[in-house]
Amino acid sequence: MNNMYLNEENYQGMKKKIKAIGGVIMFIALIVIIAGIFLKVQAMGVQVPSMGSENWFEITNQKSEMDFSATSLLMFGIFLESIGCIVRYFIGNRRQILAYNVQTVMPIAQEGIKTIVPTVAEANATILKTMAPVYGEVAKEVATGIREGLNK
Repeated sequence: MNNMYLNEENYQGMKKKIKAIGGVIMFIALIVIIAGIFLKVQAMGVQVPSMGSENWFEITNQKSEMDFSATSLLMFGIFLESIGCIVRYFIGNRRQILAYNVQTVMPIAQEGIKTIVPTVAEANATILKTMAPVYGEVAKEVATGIREGLNK
């Protein structure tokens, strides 16, 4: 195998690309959030006349649409920002995260292995002591069967 996929240069290049994609997503999300805030401020600035006014329904409807659009943009921007953070910081650094997990678990696992090894060794010794005579008898019977088969 020529390590076309399993070399450090390819890994570092892909890591940079993933982090760049996450950064672009976060930047786009920031623009969407700013647009949502801008629309929200505009919607707050719309003065609704009293109900007796001729334009009351149109202005109220316009303010509602702007407010809904602003809220939708804000929610979508926050969603995109969270996706960008996940891509940039978790997926882009997954090797370091996994290495940290292994480093935190390995001492505990080694301690458990050191504790379990003597118990497993004793169990294997006991099993071998009880099974060895049986294996010898089975081997004798097989040899007898082969001898009888050759004599016929």
